[in-house]
Amino acid sequence: MRQITSEDCDRLLADVAYLQDEMNALKPMISAVPARERPLGQDSIIDMIARIGHVQSRYYFPALKQCREKLNDRHSPYMGDSDGSGSEHIGSDNDINVFFSQEQTFDPAVYDDLSTEQIIDSISKGRNQLVEMLGSKPEKLFRQKVPLKHEKAGETREIPIYDMVSEMVLFERKQLKQVADRVLSIDLEKNTTGK
Repeated sequence: MRQITSEDCDRLLADVAYLQDEMNALKPMISAVPARERPLGQDSIIDMIARIGHVQSRYYFPALKQCREKLNDRHSPYMGDSDGSGSEHIGSDNDINVFFSQEQTFDPAVYDDLSTEQIIDSISKGRNQLVEMLGSKPEKLFRQKVPLKHEKAGETREIPIYDMVSEMVLFERKQLKQVADRVLSIDLEKNTTGK
């Protein structure tokens, strides 16, 4: 396992914080297109954005909060021995429940009555809490290992929290790229057909 450096942690924390800027940049573009349309059974733009908030609030924030609390508890029985990589293990597979199949519990109907602004504002508020909880120097937290359960396979794997947060950032980037691609496609269609 490679050593996670302070620079790695600073870059990842900046990536986590940058989501708000990306969301705010997309807000006016999303407002100008039919964001609730689900073409050919695909997700709507609102679905894609809401999924980011769902995964953030339902999986990553609770897991990171539990890890932060256990790390802050100096007398915690959950702190394990170092494995020589500078990482310590937090808990067991019964302590922190983060599932790989986060999207399976996503129900887009939950967001039907919310405006685009309400959804984006909720994600931004959650992201503020997440960045604040990670703190300005998250190295110790990022080096901890957390057990992640895979619902379908019924297995658990331990990964550094740094890797878990990296997965979150990659997921969000993928969702936002799909949003941007859809917005551009709709805009191109409008300009081509004049509708």
